Amino acid sequence: MGGAGQTGGLQRGAGRMHAQVTVRTPDAEAVRLYAEKKVSKLQRHAHLHDLSLVVESTERRPGECRAELVAHMHHHGRLVARVEGGLAVDVIHAVVSRIDRQLLRRKERLADHKGHVGADGLPPATR
Repeated sequence: MGGAGQTGGLQRGAGRMHAQVTVRTPDAEAVRLYAEKKVSKLQRHAHLHDLSLVVESTERRPGECRAELVAHMHHHGRLVARVEGGLAVDVIHAVVSRIDRQLLRRKERLADHKGHVGADGLPPATR
């Protein structure tokens, strides 16, 4: 691993999202601050409970990084996004964008199914 690992966390009030950011790169402090800023934007999702982001330098190719972001949601399981290659800033941006899209797709999927079919298998009556 290429450098000292640093861990930081964001905690936003009672019942809000908790984010754990771990960085193992040569410029760990700057990368951690950028990652926390990007991850904090995900708190707009209501059902998001916990986030865990790990950013580390790749051993095979110096100068490139990989990132993994795991999002735990209230009563809905977890989502995972992984990105490898490029600079740490690019990898963080890509992995946060992937999780954001996954969260939005899940929200739309849950909202689209609500109210379309009753317990008896029949659609709601039209007026």
